[in-house]
Amino acid sequence: MTREQHLELVQLLGAIGLFNERGTLWSEATPERVEEVRAYFRQCLDNFIKRVGAEQLEPGLRAYLESERAVIDDSGEVYAKLLEERP
Repeated sequence: MTREQHLELVQLLGAIGLFNERGTLWSEATPERVEEVRAYFRQCLDNFIKRVGAEQLEPGLRAYLESERAVIDDSGEVYAKLLEERP
């Protein structure tokens, strides 16, 4: 993964985490709206994986990005790990 792709992924995971941690409350989103936003995030992650190439991702990271957890996660654990691993 290039430096630019790494940064893109960090920003995407940051947006997902922020939405899941606080955005649903700040925006007073309905359950339907939450699902719409998470579907959008799922599409963004899938597009990222396709562009970068699944084989270019570390297997654990790839499994996380392909999982449902990636779009509902509010822990920031993967985001923080990626920040530490900045190329």
